[in-house]
This record gives sequence, structure tokens and C-alpha cells, in this order.
Amino acid sequence: DHRDLHSFPTRRSSDLRYFPERSRPNPTFREAAERFLEEYIREKPSAKYHRCNLAPAIEEFGSKRIHDITPEHVRRYRAGQLVSGIHPVTVNHRQKVIRRMYNWLYQRSIFQGENPASGRKVPFQNERPFWRRTFLTPDEFRRLLEAASPELRTIIITAAHTGMRYGELRALQKRDVDLIQGSISIRESKNGDPGSVPLTETLRGILVPIVEGLPSKDSKVLNFTNFERLWKSAREAARLGGTSQEMGTSRKNFHFHDLRHTAASYAIMGSKNPYAVQHFLRLRTQALMQRYAHLLPGYVRDVALTLDKELPLPCLSLPGGEEGREGNSPLP
Repeated sequence: DHRDLHSFPTRRSSDLRYFPERSRPNPTFREAAERFLEEYIREKPSAKYHRCNLAPAIEEFGSKRIHDITPEHVRRYRAGQLVSGIHPVTVNHRQKVIRRMYNWLYQRSIFQGENPASGRKVPFQNERPFWRRTFLTPDEFRRLLEAASPELRTIIITAAHTGMRYGELRALQKRDVDLIQGSISIRESKNGDPGSVPLTETLRGILVPIVEGLPSKDSKVLNFTNFERLWKSAREAARLGGTSQEMGTSRKNFHFHDLRHTAASYAIMGSKNPYAVQHFLRLRTQALMQRYAHLLPGYVRDVALTLDKELPLPCLSLPGGEEGREGNSPLP
């Protein structure tokens, strides 16, 4: 049983009159964290994420009272994590979980004051330099599909044509696929919100015989048996498991989640509609689009060349004796 945080003994009434702060609950960090995980996180899809990222803080601050922890303690905690070799993005995640816990404690009137893990008090490290920018070229996508087993091939195509996450794909059931409306329902996403994604004609054609052949609404659509072994084998056979030189950059170890980046990149290049792609990927903010949508080099040049048509030069003298002309041709 978890200790009731509101049942801590209080001081005598004379103390409370002059020192009202002594009446507030002031559990240890460990006690507060256990209640946070039990009451707030337990049923959420992100439960494992919160437990893993809060565990080091429980070890660091366990017996310390929540009102005694200051931004300076959090700064030292961050510094110690970085010195021990923890990746800066992971350190950010661990601080964000502490911040979320304190926000929850504040909402429950267990904590009073300013959040010691606030990004305003303890700035987060810029994550942009660490963002993955890996997505498949058409040739790489073809190689990966050719190297995959039939079951894995269906998983890869579904991921690349929907942008769905690994956990969402594993949870996909017959009841979630509407072949008539052409959509997939996602009952639980990473952020806990339900959503849906349209079916492409390509994917619909692949899923129709699979879905129609399933015996019950609870039947899983995709076969993840021996997934790790099959994925590793296909990735290596497609030459995506080591280091290769592609598009002028070094590519290392293509991850399954990079199929979501692939979906985002080609969706934005094809539709030219960032707002629609944001909703397609079920991202809460446009800022998150920058983490997913990457562009082929030639696409950026094509965008630049539209200025030849949209911003023609008038007939004026130019340096070097050349004259501008209406409808100037594209650059060579």
C-alpha cells in the first residue's frame, strides 16, 4: 500500500498560525514518484517511458523531500548524467519526466511553489543537432522490400504508407481497419490520444485479402513472429545495417522508426502541404514536423527553380552587359 501523502503529521495549531507552510504535505521524492507512477502513469501507453526515465531521479533524490529539491539540484543531476555518458537527449527526457511529475503534484495540491525541473529554471539542451535525419531513397526502399520476407514486407509497406509507429502496428486489429471508408483507427497512440490514418490505394490493395481472411475482430492484422531476426536480416541484405555513403552523408544503422521519417518526407514532398502532413502523422505541433520531414537534395533545387517562373526579371541592364528578359529560362 502506498502512503497517503495527505496523512503526514502536521504541527500544533500555534505553529501553523505562524508557519502555515508546515501544514503542507512534504513526502520524499521516492514516495511522490511511486504515487505518480501508480495513479497517473499506470494505464498510459507511455508508462514504460516514464518508469525508465524517472528511475535515475528516484535513485538520486529518493530520500529528499520534494519541497527541498531546487533547480540547482536538478542542474547537478543533469551534469552528473552527462558526465557519466548519458546522451543529452536522454538527459532532457529524464528532466521532462521530473517536470511532469512536479506538475502533477502541484495539480493535486501536494506540491506548492515553482517547478524545480522547469525548462525556464534549468534549460534543456538543444536537441536539433541530435535529430535523426535518415529516410529511404526510392532505391533503398526497393532493396529493403526485395530483401524482406512476405510477412515483413507487409509490415514495412504499412509503416511507410501510414507513418504508424512500431507499437501501433503491433496492436493493429481487424476491427481497426475500415476497408470501406479506407482508414485505420489508432485506439492508443504514443501520446495517449486516439486517431486515424487514411489508407493509400496501394496499401488497401495489400490489406484487403489479409483483413477479410481474419477470423475475428480481435485478430492481429500484421504478423510480427520472429520480427527482430527478420528485420535484421533484411536490413543487412539491403545494405542498410552498416555505414554507407548516400546523398553526401554517412548513413548508419537504419532503424524501423525511420520508416515514419520516410513516410513524412515523401508526403511533404508530394503534397507540399505541411499542415496536412502534420495531421497525417498525428503530430501535435508544426515544430515537430521538422524532426520528421526531410527533403531529397534535388527537391530543394526544384523549389528554387520555381522562382524562374514565379519571379521573372524585367528587361533591365545587368552587370556584364546582359539584359534580363521576361520568362527567363531555368538555370542550366
